[in-house]
Amino acid sequence: MLRKLVPIKEAAQALGVSTQTLRRWEREGKLLPDGRTAGGRRRYDLARLQPEKFRAAAQSSRRTVAYARVSFAICEAKQVEIVILNQGEDSTF
Repeated sequence: MLRKLVPIKEAAQALGVSTQTLRRWEREGKLLPDGRTAGGRRRYDLARLQPEKFRAAAQSSRRTVAYARVSFAICEAKQVEIVILNQGEDSTF
């Protein structure tokens, strides 16, 4: 049976992630390419990719550590609100 090997960009689109994420997953041993071209470019077998498995893993590992919100009017008064998110709980400083 002939496999359809696609470049990293197509594989990333099929999984709904970036090409950098696929490269990181390769370094971590989570998803290895099915082959490489003579020039060393990664190729992935579309039939082997399981988007539901990788999307769930990507979503569960994402977490916002902190963000800052600045209002332009408040910015002139040099007041900044910083909100730190800790597993769903907000703490404002």
